Amino acid sequence: MVATSRYDRAAEVLEALRDLLLKVQPTFSARRMWTDILTQEERDQLGNDLRVAYADGKTVGIWMRLHHVSQRRAIIEVARQMDFLTDRAADRLIRDIGEHFETIEQAIEDAIRSCGLVVNERDRQVYFDGSLVELDWHRNQAAWNYFIILCQQAKERSTVDRMLLGDHKDPAYLSKQKSRLTSIGKFPYGLADLIVEAGRGTQRLNLPPDQIRIFQRRSMEVLSELC
Repeated sequence: MVATSRYDRAAEVLEALRDLLLKVQPTFSARRMWTDILTQEERDQLGNDLRVAYADGKTVGIWMRLHHVSQRRAIIEVARQMDFLTDRAADRLIRDIGEHFETIEQAIEDAIRSCGLVVNERDRQVYFDGSLVELDWHRNQAAWNYFIILCQQAKERSTVDRMLLGDHKDPAYLSKQKSRLTSIGKFPYGLADLIVEAGRGTQRLNLPPDQIRIFQRRSMEVLSELC
């Protein structure tokens, strides 16, 4: 038997998470969690109104707010609670996503050690090959918006069209954005080389999804990881 490679397993995990998300997000799953799984104290924390709570992130969003975990961890935990996963399968998935940690900060530190590209949206920090990208993203809002969209689309194995960044009619807009980004601060040459043309007026970040970790801001202080 041929052993499953690290990249094959990462693809399997991503597919499993997406399948579980389809099961736990619908309203009937939210109602089941609300009535059968959550305590009255937890429902009170959410205003005791399922309709309002569901509007902000659906079933997974509810779990994230209650337990302050990433989106991926919430998907797994909700699926476990609803018996879509056995305890053994859930525990394995949690190890696979690297979130057997007590805090999101520990997860970020592990991601920096083990992953090619890590984005911390709250603190506007980017790490490439374990090193901090020394660029003042706060002073370069357009560059930040451009780069974040590149990363998000790469997680979906998709490309970036200039229209994703606004009503830009210039076909060379993305090329100009890349040129501006790579000319400020100490943007890594290796990372710049991974931003490639993907057709007329489109670009992509040439990294596999499992090598990109994005920790998004859920509130002023709370982070969660983009699945």
